[in-house]
Amino acid sequence: MLPVNINSSYKLNSEIPSTYYIEKRTKTETEKCIVFESDIFQLLEKQFKLVSTSVSGLLKQVTMHLDKSAANATDFESLIQKLVPHHDVLAVEQLSPIYIESTGCANAILISAF
Repeated sequence: MLPVNINSSYKLNSEIPSTYYIEKRTKTETEKCIVFESDIFQLLEKQFKLVSTSVSGLLKQVTMHLDKSAANATDFESLIQKLVPHHDVLAVEQLSPIYIESTGCANAILISAF
Protein backbone atom coordinates (compact mmCIF):
# COMPACT_ATOMS: atom_id res chain seq x y z
CA MET A 1 0.00 0.00 0.00
CA LEU A 2 1.29 3.42 -0.88
CA PRO A 3 -0.24 6.75 0.11
CA VAL A 4 -1.26 8.73 -2.97
CA ASN A 5 -1.14 12.51 -3.24
CA ILE A 6 -3.84 13.95 -5.44
CA ASN A 7 -3.12 17.33 -6.94
CA SER A 8 -6.29 19.26 -7.50
CA SER A 9 -7.45 22.75 -8.26
CA TYR A 10 -10.30 22.06 -5.84
CA LYS A 11 -10.54 25.05 -3.50
CA LEU A 12 -10.63 22.94 -0.34
CA ASN A 13 -7.86 20.53 -1.28
CA SER A 14 -7.40 19.60 2.39
CA GLU A 15 -10.91 18.09 2.40
CA ILE A 16 -10.08 15.51 -0.25
CA PRO A 17 -9.92 12.18 1.63
CA SER A 18 -6.60 10.37 1.88
CA THR A 19 -6.12 7.76 -0.80
CA TYR A 20 -3.94 4.66 -1.10
CA TYR A 21 -2.61 2.68 -4.02
CA ILE A 22 -3.10 -1.03 -3.31
CA GLU A 23 -1.36 -3.81 -5.16
CA LYS A 24 -2.40 -7.38 -4.39
CA ARG A 25 -0.12 -10.07 -5.78
CA THR A 26 -0.58 -13.81 -6.00
CA LYS A 27 1.56 -16.31 -7.86
CA THR A 28 -0.39 -15.78 -11.06
CA GLU A 29 -2.02 -12.34 -10.86
CA THR A 30 -1.53 -8.75 -9.79
CA GLU A 31 -4.52 -6.55 -8.94
CA LYS A 32 -4.07 -2.79 -8.65
CA CYS A 33 -6.53 -0.24 -7.32
CA ILE A 34 -6.78 3.09 -5.55
CA VAL A 35 -8.99 3.30 -2.47
CA PHE A 36 -9.94 5.95 0.04
CA GLU A 37 -8.51 5.66 3.54
CA SER A 38 -12.00 5.06 4.91
CA ASP A 39 -12.33 1.92 2.73
CA ILE A 40 -8.87 0.47 3.26
CA PHE A 41 -9.60 -1.29 6.55
CA GLN A 42 -12.64 -3.08 5.09
CA LEU A 43 -10.59 -4.10 2.05
CA LEU A 44 -7.79 -5.50 4.22
CA GLU A 45 -10.26 -7.39 6.40
CA LYS A 46 -11.86 -8.92 3.29
CA GLN A 47 -8.46 -9.90 1.87
CA PHE A 48 -7.34 -11.52 5.13
CA LYS A 49 -10.56 -13.53 5.34
CA LEU A 50 -10.03 -14.69 1.76
CA VAL A 51 -6.42 -15.75 2.40
CA SER A 52 -7.33 -17.37 5.71
CA THR A 53 -10.20 -19.32 4.15
CA SER A 54 -7.94 -20.63 1.39
CA VAL A 55 -5.71 -22.28 4.04
CA SER A 56 -8.54 -23.46 6.32
CA GLY A 57 -7.95 -20.57 8.71
CA LEU A 58 -4.37 -21.63 9.48
CA LEU A 59 -2.08 -18.81 8.42
CA LYS A 60 1.58 -19.78 8.79
CA GLN A 61 3.09 -16.30 8.70
CA VAL A 62 1.90 -12.70 8.42
CA THR A 63 4.51 -9.97 8.10
CA MET A 64 3.87 -6.24 7.94
CA HIS A 65 6.62 -3.74 7.12
CA LEU A 66 5.85 -0.08 7.79
CA ASP A 67 7.35 3.14 9.08
CA LYS A 68 6.46 2.86 12.75
CA SER A 69 6.72 6.63 13.18
CA ALA A 70 4.10 7.32 10.48
CA ALA A 71 0.88 8.99 11.63
CA ASN A 72 -1.32 6.00 10.77
CA ALA A 73 1.10 3.23 11.79
CA THR A 74 -0.71 2.40 15.04
CA ASP A 75 -4.06 2.16 13.23
CA PHE A 76 -2.68 -0.35 10.73
CA GLU A 77 -0.83 -2.27 13.42
CA SER A 78 -4.00 -2.53 15.52
CA LEU A 79 -5.99 -3.73 12.52
CA ILE A 80 -3.47 -6.44 11.69
CA GLN A 81 -3.46 -7.61 15.30
CA LYS A 82 -7.27 -7.94 15.16
CA LEU A 83 -7.18 -9.78 11.85
CA VAL A 84 -4.48 -12.25 12.93
CA PRO A 85 -5.78 -14.01 16.04
CA HIS A 86 -2.57 -16.01 16.64
CA HIS A 87 0.06 -13.40 17.41
CA ASP A 88 2.87 -15.96 17.21
CA VAL A 89 2.53 -15.93 13.39
CA LEU A 90 2.49 -12.11 13.21
CA ALA A 91 5.61 -10.01 12.73
CA VAL A 92 5.47 -6.21 12.51
CA GLU A 93 8.77 -4.77 11.36
CA GLN A 94 10.23 -1.38 10.52
CA LEU A 95 10.23 -0.61 6.79
CA SER A 96 13.82 -1.22 5.70
CA PRO A 97 15.81 0.90 3.22
CA ILE A 98 15.64 -1.87 0.59
CA TYR A 99 11.82 -1.78 0.66
CA ILE A 100 11.80 2.02 0.58
CA GLU A 101 14.04 1.92 -2.48
CA SER A 102 12.00 -0.78 -4.25
CA THR A 103 8.64 0.95 -3.63
CA GLY A 104 9.96 4.48 -4.05
CA CYS A 105 8.06 5.57 -0.95
CA ALA A 106 9.06 5.84 2.71
CA ASN A 107 5.39 5.61 3.75
CA ALA A 108 4.66 2.27 2.08
CA ILE A 109 3.02 -0.50 4.07
CA LEU A 110 3.91 -3.99 2.90
CA ILE A 111 1.90 -6.98 4.10
CA SER A 112 2.50 -10.61 3.21
CA ALA A 113 0.42 -13.53 4.40
CA PHE A 114 0.57 -17.22 3.66
